[in-house]
Amino acid sequence: MEALLIFTFKDFIAFMIPLFIGGLIFNRRRKRKEVRVKFSFLWLVLIVGGILEICDDIYTTYSYRHNHLYNNDTLTTVFNYDFAKIVFCGVLIFVSIALLLQELLLNKQSH
Repeated sequence: MEALLIFTFKDFIAFMIPLFIGGLIFNRRRKRKEVRVKFSFLWLVLIVGGILEICDDIYTTYSYRHNHLYNNDTLTTVFNYDFAKIVFCGVLIFVSIALLLQELLLNKQSH
């Protein structure tokens, strides 16, 4: 529970936006049982972009060139990861995967 204290109210709102929009799209497709506009490429771009953002955030923090946590060329144990950004990208990846799979399954069923 203490891990949730590092997030602000704005972070929780940011986490809910992709879930809310993804939920609306998911429900509409589930009720119609068809995909009117195909967004497969968009979901793939969001998945890859989210993974790259997470990797970039971890690498930039861990890297010697960008890290201010080095003292005398020794890495300290304190990492200043942007957990809100990592969680947001994780939520975005999860929603995008769910919508991509739903789109692929509905396209397969309609043909």
